Amino acid sequence: MIAPHYNSSNGKLLSTLLMLFIALPAYTLVLLIPPPASIIEILYNFYLVIAFLLIILLGLVFSRTELAWDIISLTLVMILFSLPLIYKWQTARFYGYMFGGFLPWSDAQGYYTGAHHLMYDGNLSSWATRRPLFPGFLAVLLSITGNNLQISLIILAAMNGLAIFLASREIQKEHGSFTATTFLAICYWYYCALAGTTATEQLGVCFGSLGMAFLIRGANNETIGKTVYGLLLLTIALNARAGAFFILPIIVLWLGINYKNALGWRKPMVVGIAMVIIGMMGNLVLVKVVGSSGGVPFSNYSYTLYGLASGNKGWGQVIEDYPGVREDEVFGLAIQKIQENPSLFFQGIVNSYQEYFTTVSGPFSFLKLVDDRKYMDNQILWLLTWLGLVSALLKRKQAQSGLILAAFFGILLSAGLVPPKDADSMRVYAATIPFTAYIASTGIGFLGQPLKKIGVSTRTSTDGWISPNLLLPFSAILLVISFAGPLLIKISSHPHKTSTSLSCPPEEEEIIFLMGSGSSIKLVDDRSIRESYLPSIRIKNFRKGTELGPTFYKFLAQELKSLKPGHTISIGMYRKTESTHPDLIQSGYLITKWVLFEPGFHNICVLPAQNPELKDAFFYYQIDGNEMQQLNPSIFHQNTSLVNMTRKLYVFGIILIGVFATFSYFKFWSLPPINKLFLLGNFALIFVGIVVNLHSNAILPVAWERKSLDLKDAIHVGSYSYQLPLGINWMNRKSLRESPTIIYEDGNALIRPNASIMDIESRGKGRFSVEEGALILSSSDNSDPRTNGRLYEIHWPVPLSLTFQRFCYAVTIISALSLLLHLRRLNQVE
Repeated sequence: MIAPHYNSSNGKLLSTLLMLFIALPAYTLVLLIPPPASIIEILYNFYLVIAFLLIILLGLVFSRTELAWDIISLTLVMILFSLPLIYKWQTARFYGYMFGGFLPWSDAQGYYTGAHHLMYDGNLSSWATRRPLFPGFLAVLLSITGNNLQISLIILAAMNGLAIFLASREIQKEHGSFTATTFLAICYWYYCALAGTTATEQLGVCFGSLGMAFLIRGANNETIGKTVYGLLLLTIALNARAGAFFILPIIVLWLGINYKNALGWRKPMVVGIAMVIIGMMGNLVLVKVVGSSGGVPFSNYSYTLYGLASGNKGWGQVIEDYPGVREDEVFGLAIQKIQENPSLFFQGIVNSYQEYFTTVSGPFSFLKLVDDRKYMDNQILWLLTWLGLVSALLKRKQAQSGLILAAFFGILLSAGLVPPKDADSMRVYAATIPFTAYIASTGIGFLGQPLKKIGVSTRTSTDGWISPNLLLPFSAILLVISFAGPLLIKISSHPHKTSTSLSCPPEEEEIIFLMGSGSSIKLVDDRSIRESYLPSIRIKNFRKGTELGPTFYKFLAQELKSLKPGHTISIGMYRKTESTHPDLIQSGYLITKWVLFEPGFHNICVLPAQNPELKDAFFYYQIDGNEMQQLNPSIFHQNTSLVNMTRKLYVFGIILIGVFATFSYFKFWSLPPINKLFLLGNFALIFVGIVVNLHSNAILPVAWERKSLDLKDAIHVGSYSYQLPLGINWMNRKSLRESPTIIYEDGNALIRPNASIMDIESRGKGRFSVEEGALILSSSDNSDPRTNGRLYEIHWPVPLSLTFQRFCYAVTIISALSLLLHLRRLNQVE
């Protein structure tokens, strides 16, 4: 009996290794030769129809249980989670926490700095000590990769993709394929904002997903060991990224209720409390061993507490009330304010709850569907959430339903003290976002009840899966890296000292700069490369990406827009040689021209930025030195024909996978010829409806139209604004994320589309918008477009009448119902 077990174990091990050997190279290939930015943008921004198609495609693939399909499932998910990282490296956007789509800024820069302090000083910085788990983990990644920021970010994206995939597999066991892929899709769009950042949310989402996976697995198997291990992982997730802490005691209470019959209520709760304490103590051990003596865990929450005490006015309120206040003073000021006016603090908590149940600030606000545009997508997710909760209430005696209810109430209890106003599109809730996505995804299962009644099964067998075997070793490896890794780095760290000294010009200063590999952006002329991709970024993309960034870093945007082709921006650690402190005190950005320093330490003379807010961060190296090297172009920029061929293979591969998964799901291969024709016809009609929807929503326009406009019929709205009826309500800015409409003035495109009505009227200068069947525009020089003698043209996707759209959608619905009836007949035969 031993030999078969041994062979079975070996078979699972080989199959697991085969899965990784296929998924990881495919993930790497897409990073080396990415799809076009225009295609990735469709998956980066949330569109309801794209989300629906993604859920269907992955659901069809997930529903197959053979090893080959298990490998394909993991490979597709890994590639999916690489796309937001790639998109940022293609568009070079400024997001507030990074610029150039790559280089860390603000909080992310603080954790990057903390990781290097640990590597070269043996202790985290005071900032990073607030949440030591992630900067310690990042220090391990940077050490393993040779201080390569780019590869470290690639590993973080792969980790999160794998963790969320494994969690979706656990959901699928109980709720079916499409519930699992709905969960995965929600988590993916949440991760889009985090991809490429050196922020603590990276580890919060990863551990939170793994913790939820073990909680679900334990609830399925009624095994308390797996369940409490999941609680430990969730505790670590909340220490990595502090957030909805009240979920922990609620889940401990659920443990007592769930295992009461088998173990009594005390033992499960005691074990659960022990796991929470172990997770908390692990974080405190890191603080004591590798943290800074001046750092305090979660100390920045004091700003949020003061904002709540002020009636939920936000974390920045204390800075307005007490300019120049020190962080160690804020907590005392918050307590004092609560004591002086407790009713105001209570009102702040009430306001926080009110915000949580909105689409603008609530749990799905990360979809960014706000302002004056439609946000039906948020409302749909809220509807699914309520349906999921109703379903859980109806099945409350089941372990998984109890877990869902416990998670919801734990997050809800936390919302009063973790205001969405300060959550920054739910970043603060990173550790519990998997639970939020899980609850919403179960609403799909609730909607699937009618399908079960007509004989269509939403459940699939799980016997052929190998991927769940990755859950335990993957989580164990992450635990070891998170806690043992920083300790090993502390032991092996050593400060860098130099005995050399340079004679710098009066306007320059000497610094010791640590250059890392894979930590630079090179700005190039627009004509030198066809597409931007890290490390080579076209200057046009860089400046446009910077302009689209947040307005509260205007000084940085001005500095970045002053850079020219040939400039290379590198992030690294530095200290000024005249400083008596022997450590690398902070991160900085070195600007060179055409060339790049070798990785390692360099004593150099630099010119600090003229802007006083950047003089300690941006340094310009004015001299070409022998120790410098050219920044080599990536594989992507070296072989255009290889890139084009590979991209065609991507399209062919996705189509092939989609066709085979669909045909397998509908048992196409075993049907008589007449039934095959019936299915093919229905697929074709559904495809037409999808194409019409993609075209009408400007996601993938099929054809474009350019025609002249008669501005003599325009109405002067006020100041610089003129309104022209278009005769059709088409490409409405408020219905779309952005209208793709282009307006030409004497053959030159006006460069400020989708402007607000107020901006068009008050500022003009070529601003325009298409809204509710009318074009509102201003001329490029604010002259009257009705009389200035210029030719105006409109270029937009070919308009489709509303009647035609409705007809196509009706045919699509009828075809979909026909497919459901086909599934019912198949199930009845079986």
